[in-house]
Amino acid sequence: MKRYNVILLALVTLLMLSIVSSANASISQPNWIAPLVKNENDSFYGATVTGYEAGSTATLVVNVYNHLWGTADMNVSTVGVRFDWGESYNSTEASMTDPFPIKDDESHVFTVTFTVPVTTKASNMVTHTYEIYAEDVNATTGPKKLLNNNSPWYGTNFVIFSGSQANAKELKRELNKYSWYSGYFLTSKAKELYILANGAKSQGDDAYRRGDFSGASAYYQDALDNIENAWSNETGIISGFETALKNLIDSSHSVLNMVGLGYILFGTGFVLMGIGVLVYLVRKSGTPKAS
Repeated sequence: MKRYNVILLALVTLLMLSIVSSANASISQPNWIAPLVKNENDSFYGATVTGYEAGSTATLVVNVYNHLWGTADMNVSTVGVRFDWGESYNSTEASMTDPFPIKDDESHVFTVTFTVPVTTKASNMVTHTYEIYAEDVNATTGPKKLLNNNSPWYGTNFVIFSGSQANAKELKRELNKYSWYSGYFLTSKAKELYILANGAKSQGDDAYRRGDFSGASAYYQDALDNIENAWSNETGIISGFETALKNLIDSSHSVLNMVGLGYILFGTGFVLMGIGVLVYLVRKSGTPKAS
C-alpha cells in the first residue's frame, strides 16, 4: 500500500510539473476595439455578438502574462488570432527573428490588426469562432527553438456584417436617438408622422430579423425621415406660437406704456387745474375790508 501511495504521489507530481511547464504564458482580457457591434444582442443571429463590417479594419488587443517560475524571461515570438474561415492574423510586435521578452510575473499588451474579409470568404449568415494564441522561443538571440507550449483563448459569436446589414445597424442607432413616446407631440401632424415612423420601424425590425437587410435599411430610413419631420413640424409650430405670443406681449406692453403715460398726463393736468381754481377763488374773494 505504501509503495502504491508513493507511485501515485510521483504521478501527481509529474502531472503538476507538466501543467506548470505547459502554461508559460497566460492570455487574459482580450478585447475588440471599436467594432460596429460589441456584446449586443442581434435578432438575426439570435445571440450576443461582436463584429465588424466587411472590408473595415479590426483591432484586437491581447494581454500576455509571463508566470514562469524564477527569473526566466518569456520570449514571445507570435501573438495572433485564428478564425474558423481558415485565416490567421498576427501582431507585428513579435516574430521568430525578433522575439518580444516579457520578464517573470509581468505582462505586455499586444495589438493585432487585420482587414475584415468579404462575406464571400467569411459568411455574414452565421457567427464565427476564433482562437487567440501566443508562442514563445527559448532565446532572443542566436539559435531559437519554438517552445509552443502555451494555452490558447477560445472565442465565439464573432460576426462579419455586409454593407446593407451595417447600414441597417447605423440607421437603427439614429432612430434610437429619438423618443418614441407620442405624448410629447402636441400637433396632429406630428402625431400622424410619429405613427408612420413607428410602423416603418417595426417593419424594419421584422425585415432585419428575417435577414432582409436591404429591406430593413429602407424601412429604417423611412422611419427616420418621418420621426425627424414630426419633430421639425412640432418645433416649427411651437416656435410660431412662441413668436406670436411674444409679439402680443410686446404689443400689450406698448399699449400699457401709452395708457400709463396718458394717466400721468391726465393726473398732472387735473392737479394743475385744481391749483388754477384755487388761485381764481382767492383772487375773486379779494382782501376783506375793515369794518
